[in-house]
Amino acid sequence: MSASAQEIKRNLWYLSGKGLIDRSGMSNDFQLEGEGRDRYEQYRDEGVPIPRTHPLQRYTQHTIEQGNREKAENVFRDIVEVAREEVIVVDMYAKGRLYDLLESHVPSVVDVKILGSHKEIGEENIELYREFAEGKDGDVELRYLDYWEDYPFHSREVVRDREAGWVWDHTFADAGGRHHTISQLRPVNLENDLEVFDEAWEEAETVE
Repeated sequence: MSASAQEIKRNLWYLSGKGLIDRSGMSNDFQLEGEGRDRYEQYRDEGVPIPRTHPLQRYTQHTIEQGNREKAENVFRDIVEVAREEVIVVDMYAKGRLYDLLESHVPSVVDVKILGSHKEIGEENIELYREFAEGKDGDVELRYLDYWEDYPFHSREVVRDREAGWVWDHTFADAGGRHHTISQLRPVNLENDLEVFDEAWEEAETVE
């Protein structure tokens, strides 16, 4: 099989696994599913790529205009849905819509670690966390630190497989609610932030 044929086969397998195309028939024809049509139209109209079907760009940056929650969610989706092993979320206001974003876009088998602060460790958000964790095949953990004394991060971050990370200038629960930027971390910054995260994670309290 030629290299180009192998690449086509890999992309077809990926698109089928995501439920974007139907390859159940015996012929070589493939039918776009509803989600596949939606994603194609987003690519055609807005240039939003389908992961792994386009060359990866390094050090991406996005500007989210006030009220554009859909774009913020699209960026979050594109980051986490290709995770293989682990997604790390750092957000002192880990709450509410964050769990909807994780539920909708992180593959079920991928582990999730959420580092929050005591500010949002209340009954409502703990219940959202537990509901999200129960629906996952991978391990899910929520830990927290005292915001005023121990919390080491100022920004919000999402890290995929410890290979790539992005800084969000606004809390995930209200992503797109206000004007903000999303910037990919350079390798040296990612390495440093992971060291800080690992140390904080060991010191943090675990939500059962």
